Amino acid sequence: MSTSDIKKSLTESAAKRRIFTYVVISVLCLIFGMVYEAFSHHVYTAYMTCMFLFPLIGGAGVYALLELLKAPSPDRFAINAYNSAIAAFTVGSTLKGVFIIAGTNSDFWPVFWIAGGILALAAVVRYIYTAAHASRRKQKNI
Repeated sequence: MSTSDIKKSLTESAAKRRIFTYVVISVLCLIFGMVYEAFSHHVYTAYMTCMFLFPLIGGAGVYALLELLKAPSPDRFAINAYNSAIAAFTVGSTLKGVFIIAGTNSDFWPVFWIAGGILALAAVVRYIYTAAHASRRKQKNI
């Protein structure tokens, strides 16, 4: 087994671990939303009901798509920024849902959406940049 095979298998297992982690987080968000709404005197909000979609589609779905397309693995900065973006979107949705159910409002919840958008954009830009440079280096070595 060559070192490139070892690196490839480690990358695949890391991607599978990220997908599994996001599925578990989605299930926990779904359970949390169901329990919270059960004790909210039958007040429902889409923010709380659909908060599990951020880790499911944005997390597990994106990483599964990268794995399915055999796309290059993102570097650590891109992974951390993207994971933080998904966390910010999920927490923002949770807080907005809690505020709506409680009948209050806050000026701070949009910060989560803005921070999530900036982090997601930074992760995508970094991923495209590193993937483009990796393909250029590969072409120079051929």
